[in-house]
Amino acid sequence: MSLAYSIRKYWPEFLAPLDSERDPGFREEIYRLNRMGMQLATGLAIVAPLLSMTVSILVLGEKAAFSYFHPPGTHPIYFESMIILLGILGFLLTYSKVCVKFGRLWVSLLMILISANELLETVANHYPEKAGDIPAYVPILLFIGVGTMPYRAWQTIGLGASLFLVTYYGAIYAPPYFGMEPSKLSPNTINFFVVLTFISAGISALKYRIHYTTYLARSRETKLRKQMEDSEYKYRGLFENSADGIFVIDNTTNKFVQVNPAIVKLFGIPEKE
Repeated sequence: MSLAYSIRKYWPEFLAPLDSERDPGFREEIYRLNRMGMQLATGLAIVAPLLSMTVSILVLGEKAAFSYFHPPGTHPIYFESMIILLGILGFLLTYSKVCVKFGRLWVSLLMILISANELLETVANHYPEKAGDIPAYVPILLFIGVGTMPYRAWQTIGLGASLFLVTYYGAIYAPPYFGMEPSKLSPNTINFFVVLTFISAGISALKYRIHYTTYLARSRETKLRKQMEDSEYKYRGLFENSADGIFVIDNTTNKFVQVNPAIVKLFGIPEKE
């Protein structure tokens, strides 16, 4: 069995069919999940920096630094304010239906911008002693994206690749901008990124499949309920309007369970009796 044949055969089993979002009902479900995911992701982008600033300034007693560079013992308000503003903008966009349609793209861009922001902050103020911390936040951002949004597998791979490229080329080109020696990611770090991205893609595929199968089950249930209601309405009309007398008897008690108006008229006995 060739690899191409295996992919064609098992891909739809692992993922929802590639044209699943052409279904208007499921597309609306994706928009709803997009809005919820955007609100959660942007909420984290707002709350996390605020919590960090609160702890650093009020608990640890560090001074606020509003400049691009911050000396030891100060906290980088500039960088965290940028993340908070991005989070607020993203949260406001959740009230726009047009933006919600592209919610997965927006959250991906938010994660990439936060990644670039954190990289610049590390290089500007903690380089080279903390050069190894440059890729440390990428797994967190990737899992926030996967955890909050209904990504397809290929969308997660695209997010992982984008975060990797920002980190890889940022480590090379950002330090010289600040007059420092460039840095390169180690082969082990690169391998870690690759494995992490594909694990995240698998999680995304599973989540998406669950969303799709749940939607299909709910749609079938709604359709069956509608068919039953239509059928009941149709046959109740036949029962009530029939010129022939129709009755239903309980075989256990031998009592009338239901009678139609024709049989009531035929015997001249009230329906309750």
